[in-house]
Amino acid sequence: MPNTFISLEVPRGDGVGAAVDTALTGHPKTFVLAGPVRTGARYVIEGSNDGGATWDILLDDDDGTQVMFNARSSGAKSADCVVGKVRVRSIFGPLDADPPSITMGAPPVAGSPFFARLDVPPQSGLGAPLDLGLSAGPLKTFTVRGPIPPGSRYTILASMDGVQFDEVLLFTADQQGARSRKVMCRFVRVMRLAPGMAPVVTVGAEGLFEP
Repeated sequence: MPNTFISLEVPRGDGVGAAVDTALTGHPKTFVLAGPVRTGARYVIEGSNDGGATWDILLDDDDGTQVMFNARSSGAKSADCVVGKVRVRSIFGPLDADPPSITMGAPPVAGSPFFARLDVPPQSGLGAPLDLGLSAGPLKTFTVRGPIPPGSRYTILASMDGVQFDEVLLFTADQQGARSRKVMCRFVRVMRLAPGMAPVVTVGAEGLFEP
C-alpha cells in the first residue's frame, strides 16, 4: 500500500472538523499546517479509537506536548500513535477569515489494527481483561476521557498469559492526551483507584505483518 496524505477539515470559529478514517494508516503520523494563524486561535489534533464516540488529544513525539498549532507554533508535528480516526478542533478560530489548512501524512499499516474499549469497574478495583489476540503489534495507544478527580489513578496493566499483569501506563488528573507504549502483550486491563463516575478507556494496537 502507498503512503497516505489527507487534507483535514479545519472549521471556522469554535468547533470540530469532519472525522477522517485513519485505521489503515501506519505510524508515525505527521501533521503540517499551511497558512497564517490569527493570534489567540488554536487548532488541536484529536484521535479516537472507539469509532468516533470518544476523542483525545494526540501528543507530539518530540516533547510529549499536545499536537496543537497556534500563531507561535506552526512547524510540522508528529504523533507515533495508533488511532482509528482523527479530526481538528478549532478554538477561538476567526469567523471572518478562511482557516489555515492542515494536512496529515502517514505510512501504510503492516497489518490489521485492533481497536476496542476496555472494561472500567464502577468503583476501585480491576476491570475484566481484554484479549488483543495473536496479531497485535508492540505499539499500543490508550486514551482515558471523562471525569478524573484529583488523586485518581487509572493504571493500564499488560499481560502475555492473562494471569500475570504488570503496569505499563498510569493516567491521573494531571495527565491528558492519547498516550502510546511499545509493549508486547496479549491481554490488557484497567486497575482503578478513583471515586466518582468511570471514564471511557480505549486502546488501539498496531497489527503485525501477515504475508
